[in-house]
Amino acid sequence: MILKSRFILGFLFLAFFGVQAMGDDIRETLTDEAFCRLATQLPVARHVVRLEADITFFGVKILTAYSGSAVCIGDGTEFITSAHCIAPWLDYDGKIKHPIYISGEGLTRKKIIDCQVHEKYNHEYTENIDPHDIAYLCIQDPIKGLQGIEPTYTQPTCLENQSLNIVGYGASGDTRSWLSRLDGKKRAVKSFINYVSKNDQPILSKIVVKYRQLNDYEGAFRPGMSGGGGFLNGQYIAIPTWTKIHRRTCLGIDLRCYLRNKLKYLAAVGIPVPFMVPRAGDTNKYIPLSIHQTWIEAARQKRKSLNPK
Repeated sequence: MILKSRFILGFLFLAFFGVQAMGDDIRETLTDEAFCRLATQLPVARHVVRLEADITFFGVKILTAYSGSAVCIGDGTEFITSAHCIAPWLDYDGKIKHPIYISGEGLTRKKIIDCQVHEKYNHEYTENIDPHDIAYLCIQDPIKGLQGIEPTYTQPTCLENQSLNIVGYGASGDTRSWLSRLDGKKRAVKSFINYVSKNDQPILSKIVVKYRQLNDYEGAFRPGMSGGGGFLNGQYIAIPTWTKIHRRTCLGIDLRCYLRNKLKYLAAVGIPVPFMVPRAGDTNKYIPLSIHQTWIEAARQKRKSLNPK
């Protein structure tokens, strides 16, 4: 009886969100097409790439999954991303167990040969952001047409009340959509930072408000944009990493959060699913690069020492 009730309530919940999405007031500059267009207009967007993983079975490729975004830095062979974007494809020792690739629109696909995940990263899923959700990747040779950008280690307190350009290969859709998927397209939004935490690992936060209250192209990042770039005045200063879904419970279950975490794996292989697009009340969080300056530069130096040119 309890399972039947949960099924009925879950169905009504899906129907409610479908009607809500269709009824949202939205301007032309807040559509999915506008976010794709903005990505083509921002010069910094050329540094953002797509992560892909080949899922294999006994050495045979079964399918390819989109696994988030990354930013090309340095000489074009180095990348920074979120640790959770590549963690599913690593073994317990941090070694690559499924082939992972750097890709993107108009780019030649190249295999990642090495990755370093922050040693304090928590591989277990939690409802709270992990301030150590960062990884460093590298490929053998630069990709033609892809340029690197140097990280800028801006102090987090300087970023409060600033509007960042967030770029990544995020899920499709806008507030009119209740189904979306990772379709391999680059998107960009303008994200206003409402708050900077004051602890020893400061995190940038953005509370998602109703779209009719937003400026042109302003929004929140969605799944697939994790690991991408947060840019301010053309400088790479932060990583979009985590969304806290506004709680809507059903019989003690945080239903939208629960379903989103289950369905995102279907979205990653191109199957349309609900709950991927941010809604009013959700909170997006970003990790400023400055809190990991020492770790990033140490990872880059380690790579150089192992691969001297």
